[in-house]
Amino acid sequence: MKLKLSSLFLFLAVLCLIALPGRQAFAQAADTVYIGVFSDVVVAPDAVVEVPIEVKQAKGLFAVDIEMTFDPDIVTVQDADPDRPGVQLGLGDFLDPGLLLNNSVDNETGRIQFIMSQVNPSEPKDGDGVLLVLYLQGKREGETELRITKLQAADNRGLELPSGKVEARVNVEAGAPAPAATSIPVVNPTAAILLPTPQAQPTQTPPPGPTATLSRMPTAAPTAIPTEPQPAASKPTSALAQEQPVEEKAPLENPAAEPVDEGGFSLLENWWIVAAAVAVASGLAIYVVRSK
Repeated sequence: MKLKLSSLFLFLAVLCLIALPGRQAFAQAADTVYIGVFSDVVVAPDAVVEVPIEVKQAKGLFAVDIEMTFDPDIVTVQDADPDRPGVQLGLGDFLDPGLLLNNSVDNETGRIQFIMSQVNPSEPKDGDGVLLVLYLQGKREGETELRITKLQAADNRGLELPSGKVEARVNVEAGAPAPAATSIPVVNPTAAILLPTPQAQPTQTPPPGPTATLSRMPTAAPTAIPTEPQPAASKPTSALAQEQPVEEKAPLENPAAEPVDEGGFSLLENWWIVAAAVAVASGLAIYVVRSK
């Protein structure tokens, strides 16, 4: 009986030690890494433009899991690696090529998936850079949005980093200027270790056209300019006619990018439950052992 209780106590104690440091590390990472397309794109039908998927304000970035959608009736994605089957994105030079779990584009449904982690001895990355490169070709005139439906970033310990998505629009217009001749640097895709791609799960493709406000990179608030005081207008003295305070609403244009929340139970977010379980189990174990 003593052996079983002591084993249970040891298991719960180890579980608590695993959960608590992760919670502390997550709480201390106050800065947010922003990932996505930071500028709107204009391209002519049948023309190809390079669209960078960038990283900004990274601190300790080691792995990324991102999914995006687009309207396949408006644009299509060109393959960046013809030596492999399917359609892939170009690998930017911000992260070192590592374990590549998924790098695929479905031009039928308009879905992009990319999952990659660096491997030792690669160092976690800080700052700004290009994560991926999309080679978008205009299909017909219209507008589509590059929406991020999933975004997760992690450090070299596997702890999730606070992340914010940044989205953009692509306009396909006749007579649009030709794209710049300078190519965005990409790395050799064979440097990554390709792992078996998991079976794709069916997802509902969003309808074409703007459906909601895009998430943008937050900007600094403008400085308030002092103005001359204006004389107050006369108001009724009746209590029913007194002016009520008006609730201020946040501006709708260029909202701050919000971290993507995948939901579900997480030990990092609910570490106190584990701590409470350890405390209860410890007290119970001590009581039973002493009573024997």
